[in-house]
Amino acid sequence: MIFVSLWSAFAISLYLLNTEKKRVTVSKILNFSPWKAAILIFSGFLGGLFTALTGSGVDICTFAVLTFVFRLSENFAAPSGIAMMAFVSQFCVFWRAAILQEFDSLALDYVKVCVPSVSLFVPLGSFLGSHFHRITIAFLVSVLEILAMAGFLATMPSLPLLLCSATVIVAGFLLFTALGKIGTKLLHQDSENIKEQKIPF
Repeated sequence: MIFVSLWSAFAISLYLLNTEKKRVTVSKILNFSPWKAAILIFSGFLGGLFTALTGSGVDICTFAVLTFVFRLSENFAAPSGIAMMAFVSQFCVFWRAAILQEFDSLALDYVKVCVPSVSLFVPLGSFLGSHFHRITIAFLVSVLEILAMAGFLATMPSLPLLLCSATVIVAGFLLFTALGKIGTKLLHQDSENIKEQKIPF
Protein backbone atom coordinates (compact mmCIF):
# COMPACT_ATOMS: atom_id res chain seq x y z
CA MET A 1 0.00 0.00 0.00
CA ILE A 2 2.78 2.44 0.93
CA PHE A 3 4.70 1.60 -2.24
CA VAL A 4 1.68 2.06 -4.51
CA SER A 5 0.59 5.28 -2.79
CA LEU A 6 4.03 6.90 -2.80
CA TRP A 7 4.70 6.18 -6.45
CA SER A 8 1.20 7.27 -7.42
CA ALA A 9 2.20 10.62 -5.93
CA PHE A 10 5.38 10.39 -8.00
CA ALA A 11 3.36 9.78 -11.18
CA ILE A 12 1.15 12.82 -10.47
CA SER A 13 4.19 14.99 -9.78
CA LEU A 14 5.97 13.77 -12.92
CA TYR A 15 2.90 14.54 -15.00
CA LEU A 16 2.71 18.07 -13.58
CA LEU A 17 6.44 18.53 -14.11
CA ASN A 18 6.00 17.68 -17.78
CA THR A 19 3.24 20.26 -18.15
CA GLU A 20 5.89 22.95 -17.73
CA LYS A 21 6.33 24.76 -21.02
CA LYS A 22 9.81 24.44 -22.51
CA ARG A 23 11.02 22.26 -19.66
CA VAL A 24 14.78 21.89 -19.94
CA THR A 25 16.33 18.46 -19.44
CA VAL A 26 19.92 17.26 -19.68
CA SER A 27 21.68 14.08 -20.80
CA LYS A 28 23.95 13.87 -17.75
CA ILE A 29 24.27 15.37 -14.27
CA LEU A 30 25.87 18.77 -14.74
CA ASN A 31 28.82 19.90 -12.64
CA PHE A 32 28.93 16.58 -10.80
CA SER A 33 30.36 17.15 -7.33
CA PRO A 34 30.69 15.32 -3.98
CA TRP A 35 27.44 16.76 -2.62
CA LYS A 36 25.55 15.57 -5.70
CA ALA A 37 27.11 12.14 -5.25
CA ALA A 38 25.94 12.24 -1.62
CA ILE A 39 22.37 12.93 -2.80
CA LEU A 40 22.50 9.89 -5.08
CA ILE A 41 23.92 7.71 -2.29
CA PHE A 42 21.20 8.89 0.09
CA SER A 43 18.49 8.23 -2.51
CA GLY A 44 19.94 4.74 -2.97
CA PHE A 45 19.85 4.18 0.80
CA LEU A 46 16.25 5.42 1.02
CA GLY A 47 15.29 3.32 -1.97
CA GLY A 48 16.96 0.34 -0.31
CA LEU A 49 14.66 0.77 2.69
CA PHE A 50 11.65 0.74 0.36
CA THR A 51 13.04 -2.35 -1.36
CA ALA A 52 13.42 -4.10 2.00
CA LEU A 53 9.82 -3.26 2.94
CA THR A 54 8.04 -3.77 -0.38
CA GLY A 55 10.41 -5.71 -2.65
CA SER A 56 11.05 -2.77 -4.97
CA GLY A 57 11.93 0.88 -4.66
CA VAL A 58 15.62 1.67 -5.14
CA ASP A 59 15.22 1.95 -8.90
CA ILE A 60 12.24 4.28 -8.94
CA CYS A 61 13.58 6.31 -6.00
CA THR A 62 16.77 6.98 -7.94
CA PHE A 63 14.69 7.69 -11.06
CA ALA A 64 12.76 10.32 -9.09
CA VAL A 65 15.94 12.07 -7.91
CA LEU A 66 17.46 12.00 -11.40
CA THR A 67 14.37 13.49 -13.05
CA PHE A 68 13.24 15.95 -10.37
CA VAL A 69 16.48 17.16 -8.79
CA PHE A 70 19.02 16.76 -11.56
CA ARG A 71 16.50 17.20 -14.41
CA LEU A 72 17.90 14.25 -16.30
CA SER A 73 15.77 13.38 -19.32
CA GLU A 74 13.51 10.37 -18.87
CA ASN A 75 15.29 8.87 -21.90
CA PHE A 76 18.44 8.57 -19.79
CA ALA A 77 16.93 8.12 -16.32
CA ALA A 78 14.75 5.13 -17.29
CA PRO A 79 17.59 2.90 -18.59
CA SER A 80 19.60 3.83 -15.47
CA GLY A 81 16.73 2.63 -13.29
CA ILE A 82 16.41 -0.58 -15.30
CA ALA A 83 20.12 -1.34 -14.97
CA MET A 84 19.96 -0.67 -11.23
CA MET A 85 16.96 -2.96 -10.85
CA ALA A 86 18.79 -5.75 -12.69
CA PHE A 87 21.91 -5.35 -10.52
CA VAL A 88 19.93 -5.31 -7.26
CA SER A 89 17.96 -8.41 -8.28
CA GLN A 90 21.12 -10.35 -9.15
CA PHE A 91 22.87 -9.31 -5.95
CA CYS A 92 19.87 -10.23 -3.78
CA VAL A 93 19.54 -13.67 -5.39
CA PHE A 94 23.28 -14.27 -4.91
CA TRP A 95 23.16 -13.08 -1.29
CA ARG A 96 20.18 -15.21 -0.31
CA ALA A 97 21.29 -18.32 -2.20
CA ALA A 98 25.09 -18.32 -1.83
CA ILE A 99 25.78 -16.36 1.37
CA LEU A 100 22.74 -16.91 3.62
CA GLN A 101 21.72 -20.18 1.93
CA GLU A 102 18.10 -19.40 2.81
CA PHE A 103 16.44 -19.40 -0.60
CA ASP A 104 12.78 -20.43 -0.52
CA SER A 105 11.82 -23.03 -3.12
CA LEU A 106 8.88 -20.92 -4.33
CA ALA A 107 11.17 -17.91 -4.78
CA LEU A 108 13.57 -20.13 -6.75
CA ASP A 109 10.70 -21.16 -9.01
CA TYR A 110 9.92 -17.47 -9.60
CA VAL A 111 13.56 -16.86 -10.56
CA LYS A 112 13.51 -19.79 -13.00
CA VAL A 113 10.37 -18.43 -14.66
CA CYS A 114 11.57 -14.82 -14.79
CA VAL A 115 15.15 -15.24 -16.00
CA PRO A 116 14.35 -16.21 -19.63
CA SER A 117 11.90 -13.35 -20.22
CA VAL A 118 13.83 -10.75 -18.21
CA SER A 119 17.09 -11.54 -20.00
CA LEU A 120 15.44 -10.72 -23.32
CA PHE A 121 12.98 -7.96 -22.56
CA VAL A 122 14.96 -5.84 -20.08
CA PRO A 123 17.70 -4.93 -22.59
CA LEU A 124 15.07 -4.59 -25.33
CA GLY A 125 12.91 -2.32 -23.18
CA SER A 126 15.90 -0.23 -22.16
CA PHE A 127 16.95 0.14 -25.80
CA LEU A 128 13.46 1.07 -27.00
CA GLY A 129 12.95 3.41 -24.05
CA SER A 130 16.04 5.38 -24.95
CA HIS A 131 14.49 6.07 -28.37
CA PHE A 132 11.05 7.12 -27.11
CA HIS A 133 10.24 10.77 -26.51
CA ARG A 134 10.65 11.59 -22.83
CA ILE A 135 6.96 12.61 -22.61
CA THR A 136 6.01 9.12 -23.82
CA ILE A 137 8.12 7.51 -21.10
CA ALA A 138 6.63 9.80 -18.45
CA PHE A 139 3.14 8.92 -19.72
CA LEU A 140 3.86 5.18 -19.53
CA VAL A 141 5.21 5.55 -15.98
CA SER A 142 2.02 7.40 -15.01
CA VAL A 143 -0.17 4.71 -16.60
CA LEU A 144 1.66 1.96 -14.69
CA GLU A 145 1.17 3.77 -11.38
CA ILE A 146 -2.52 4.38 -12.14
CA LEU A 147 -2.97 0.66 -12.84
CA ALA A 148 -1.15 -0.20 -9.60
CA MET A 149 -3.46 2.11 -7.64
CA ALA A 150 -6.50 0.63 -9.39
CA GLY A 151 -5.30 -2.82 -8.35
CA PHE A 152 -4.95 -1.64 -4.75
CA LEU A 153 -8.46 -0.17 -4.75
CA ALA A 154 -9.84 -3.36 -6.30
CA THR A 155 -8.86 -5.24 -3.13
CA MET A 156 -11.51 -3.18 -1.28
CA PRO A 157 -9.20 -1.85 1.47
CA SER A 158 -10.64 -0.72 4.79
CA LEU A 159 -11.29 2.95 5.54
CA PRO A 160 -8.21 3.34 7.81
CA LEU A 161 -6.06 1.87 5.04
CA LEU A 162 -7.61 4.27 2.51
CA LEU A 163 -6.93 7.23 4.81
CA CYS A 164 -3.35 6.07 5.30
CA SER A 165 -2.96 5.75 1.53
CA ALA A 166 -4.34 9.25 0.96
CA THR A 167 -1.94 10.64 3.58
CA VAL A 168 1.03 8.97 1.87
CA ILE A 169 -0.07 10.33 -1.53
CA VAL A 170 -0.34 13.90 -0.21
CA ALA A 171 2.98 13.68 1.66
CA GLY A 172 4.66 12.12 -1.37
CA PHE A 173 3.28 14.80 -3.66
CA LEU A 174 4.65 17.51 -1.38
CA LEU A 175 8.03 15.73 -1.27
CA PHE A 176 8.30 15.44 -5.05
CA THR A 177 7.13 19.02 -5.51
CA ALA A 178 9.92 20.14 -3.16
CA LEU A 179 12.42 18.05 -5.13
CA GLY A 180 11.19 19.71 -8.31
CA LYS A 181 11.77 23.17 -6.84
CA ILE A 182 15.29 22.17 -5.82
CA GLY A 183 15.84 20.97 -9.37
CA THR A 184 14.66 24.33 -10.74
CA LYS A 185 17.19 26.16 -8.55
CA LEU A 186 19.95 23.86 -9.73
CA LEU A 187 18.96 24.58 -13.32
CA HIS A 188 19.41 28.30 -12.76
CA GLN A 189 22.81 27.74 -11.16
CA ASP A 190 24.00 25.62 -14.09
CA SER A 191 22.26 27.62 -16.82
CA GLU A 192 25.34 28.08 -18.97
CA ASN A 193 26.17 24.37 -18.96
CA ILE A 194 22.54 23.45 -19.64
CA LYS A 195 22.51 25.55 -22.82
CA GLU A 196 25.40 23.46 -24.13
CA GLN A 197 23.73 20.13 -23.28
CA LYS A 198 20.10 21.00 -23.90
CA ILE A 199 18.01 18.14 -25.24
CA PRO A 200 15.56 19.06 -28.04
CA PHE A 201 11.86 18.63 -27.34
